Amino acid sequence: MKRLRVLADGLSINLDRLIGKGGEGEVYLMADDPGKAVKLYTTADRNSREAKVLAMVRSDLAKRAPLAAFPLAVVRNGDGSFAGFVMRVAKGHRPIHELYAPGSRKQHFPSVDYRFLARVSTNIAKAFAAVHEAGCVVGDINHSGILISSNATAMLIDADSFQFTADGRQYLCRVGVPEYTPPELQGSPLQGIVRTTDHDSFGLAVVVFQILLMGRHPFVGRVRRGEMPSDEERIRNFRYVYAEDRDVGMDQPPGTPALSDFSAELAQLFNQAFSKHGVGKRPSAKQWIVALEHFEASLVQCADNGMHFHSKGASECAWCEMERQLHTNLFLPYVPGESGVGRSAEELGSKGFDLQVIWARVERIAIPHIDELLPVLSTHSMTPSESARAALVQKEDSTVALGATLLTASMVILALAPKAWLVAVILAGWGILKLKPPKIKPLDPVPFRTAFYQAKMQWYQELDKWAQRVGLKILHEERGRLAASKQHLLALFDDEARQIQAYQLQRKDRQLQNYLEGFDIARANIKGVGHAKLAALSSYGIDTAADVRYERVLNVPGFGDGLARRLIEWRQRHETRFVFNSAETEMDRQQMARVRALIQTKSAPLKASLIRGVQEFEMRVLAFQRTSRNADPELQKAHELVEQARKDLDYLGLAEPLVSRPNTASNPRIAVSSRSSITTSSSVISPSPKRTPPMPQAGTNHGTVGSSPNCPRCGSSMRMRVARKGRNAGGNFWGCGRYPSCKGTKQI
Repeated sequence: MKRLRVLADGLSINLDRLIGKGGEGEVYLMADDPGKAVKLYTTADRNSREAKVLAMVRSDLAKRAPLAAFPLAVVRNGDGSFAGFVMRVAKGHRPIHELYAPGSRKQHFPSVDYRFLARVSTNIAKAFAAVHEAGCVVGDINHSGILISSNATAMLIDADSFQFTADGRQYLCRVGVPEYTPPELQGSPLQGIVRTTDHDSFGLAVVVFQILLMGRHPFVGRVRRGEMPSDEERIRNFRYVYAEDRDVGMDQPPGTPALSDFSAELAQLFNQAFSKHGVGKRPSAKQWIVALEHFEASLVQCADNGMHFHSKGASECAWCEMERQLHTNLFLPYVPGESGVGRSAEELGSKGFDLQVIWARVERIAIPHIDELLPVLSTHSMTPSESARAALVQKEDSTVALGATLLTASMVILALAPKAWLVAVILAGWGILKLKPPKIKPLDPVPFRTAFYQAKMQWYQELDKWAQRVGLKILHEERGRLAASKQHLLALFDDEARQIQAYQLQRKDRQLQNYLEGFDIARANIKGVGHAKLAALSSYGIDTAADVRYERVLNVPGFGDGLARRLIEWRQRHETRFVFNSAETEMDRQQMARVRALIQTKSAPLKASLIRGVQEFEMRVLAFQRTSRNADPELQKAHELVEQARKDLDYLGLAEPLVSRPNTASNPRIAVSSRSSITTSSSVISPSPKRTPPMPQAGTNHGTVGSSPNCPRCGSSMRMRVARKGRNAGGNFWGCGRYPSCKGTKQI
């Protein structure tokens, strides 16, 4: 095959294979220097581009902004006519949409996690900053013009289209993609417009947003009322779907987080970049560098999924929620080539962990129930109280003396005045009545039962306090946490077995899924699916042929039956070329190793928690055993009160009432034993229970409807909620009543 030959700086250059082709020209590797390439213009107006390329070469832009593929030398044909230019090759780089779209990322960047995406965002901002410092404006920002390497470096290509000024002459950028064009330029012909770095700042903000939000476009969402406006109209009217301070009539796509919770600093910059008041003062590339470096430094590993990283100030992991709603894995553990074949979860990082041995250590320790505790108590010989003694001997007032006096009087009357015999008889009868022995008063058992009940209740209260002081409550809580971790770990092991079994049963479907994930929609030429439609699809998690389902596509704004069927037909064309391999393949081994690695990633924090927790548990048990052997004055005092009340009951012949513990009965009471010899009008003493007002629950409306504000994003009424995690954990805030469809919030 005859190689093309061109001239650069008067020297002959041999061109190697074609590595790229676009609307303006073709790109070939240089045969003698594979680190460089030559772009040959194929458009009819190529001669009009010569002056701009020559000015860029003379201005040495390639050295001043090394993160952009600026022309290094002018290339001419053998007859001296202008042909194109020499530029650096971005080796090992791929278009940015293959990184931020989860489906494509699994194919082209399988080993990265979210920290990589944050680092890439920073490096793209650095590339823009270098271009701006060189006096250029990118202008035509799009997802194909930014390339990313496996070490997170960024390269801007198509630099010959950048706006540039040299020797008093301005070379404009004549093209642009609507999804990255700022509102003030939407719908305007771009050929004669002088771009500014503020215009670039809008496109840069869109790119950063798409990377950090997994391909979601900031102006793509679901309209709440009426018809869906066009892509240009949404941007022109500043309908930033994630705005938290205004109602744009649209809701976020499913599974996406509220940006203020995601990162308050980035949320502020995005709002400034995409709002009307930000025009002319959008965040610069340098501002993005600072904010993104802060954001990357704030990332912490998710406690539930080790593949996830999120800002430490977030109330929850945004990626766990997105995976739950979209039923997909955003990140997968990387198992390279044959090195991952046949590797078990233990070999992938759990060496030395034995759940049975760990749990046997826990089971060897018997934690007593509070009722089984035998605290150190001094014994004293109790004597009946004065009140008990007095109650037992208490009698009615004596009338014997009065009776004797009346009898004596009657006898005197009979002796001195016999005629008054009737009076003497009456006095004698009255005296005889008064001579009867006094009656013993009936014993009232209620005061003594009440005293026993109160003493017993105080004993229970002091016992609970003592148990807490010596650490019994903490031991039971720690045992419960360890048991929960164990059950969670066992569930993960079961899940691993189920996934591997399911994969074996569904190998054909899985092979087809992996096969279809290799076909990016962005690389397809589907009629009616341009840049705007690609952004909408990506915002709803549809990036590859594997994501294309008729119902899913119809849920994307701007997609009707016609476009949905075209995507389905495109997918079906690829499906017809699929050939199932019944033998175990490297892909099968990779997938099973990936399942094991994913389970290992999720189980690693649980295993570490169990190992650490068992050690702490054993130390707490030793501390409890030491502390519980010491006498406690308060507990001793309560014990003596119970024993005194028990002694009084025994002395009076009263049965000991049964007193339920406060935490085992909703209504503590004293029940009279069947052996009681005393009956009273009430056999149960029930104290009036103290009523505690209910605590407000998270996610409920704590105020009246009239007192709740309207959501700033959608106008719906708001509810007072309690932040469960993050920097405001435990605090109240207003949340939209339409959550999770709307994530509007307000501070109280």
